[in-house]
Amino acid sequence: MDASGGGTTRRGAVLALAATVLGYMLIVAGIGALLRVLAADRSTADPRSVVVLKITASAIGQFLGLLFLGVVLRQRGLTFHDLGLGRSARPWSWVAAGILTALFVFVLAQGPLKARIAWSDASLFRVYTAVLAGVAAGLGEEILFRGYVMTELARGGVGIAGQLVGSAVLFGLAHVGWSTIGQAGGAALAPIINTAVAGFLYGVVYLLAGRSLLPVVAAHALTDMLIEPWLLLAMVSR
Repeated sequence: MDASGGGTTRRGAVLALAATVLGYMLIVAGIGALLRVLAADRSTADPRSVVVLKITASAIGQFLGLLFLGVVLRQRGLTFHDLGLGRSARPWSWVAAGILTALFVFVLAQGPLKARIAWSDASLFRVYTAVLAGVAAGLGEEILFRGYVMTELARGGVGIAGQLVGSAVLFGLAHVGWSTIGQAGGAALAPIINTAVAGFLYGVVYLLAGRSLLPVVAAHALTDMLIEPWLLLAMVSR
């Protein structure tokens, strides 16, 4: 294949990838908007009720997004296994995933969530939001941004560096709706940048695992189980 043909193939792969990611994120955003409309009469509810609504909407959107992605893959003769779901991982990639999880939890717990996390809370709110946030985001976001995005970029001839950066940038942009906690002005970009860095590191673990999604799904899920309910609670309580 000549250079022109290779460029055309790469552009086509990137455009198809962008359309699929956009479709997935529109599903997630649409479900969130729909539930906010349906629960409009609860706009003055206590912060924990707001967090439950946000996490429930996000989880429903993630699972519907996965159904959409599954249809896209099936049309191309692929499955989630081709993206690395269920593929065995190299043992030391689990160590890397564990270190990454500990790092993320430590940074958040000692930074924006300092003194905000009730570690001993075993309430229904904590259990429900933690499990739902962890399972939905761990599966949905890692299958999409690591499995699908990096696999499609690789199939389109994009190198490892491009795969990592592309996955990280899209992951950061997908979290543009997050508000900062106790910051203002230029710091409004902090959630996007921080999430993009996290996405880059998750991408590294994905590659270290031999493109198995298992370690990054587990790491992402555990991080969100420990952190996300309190992060959202801090955000809506400002």
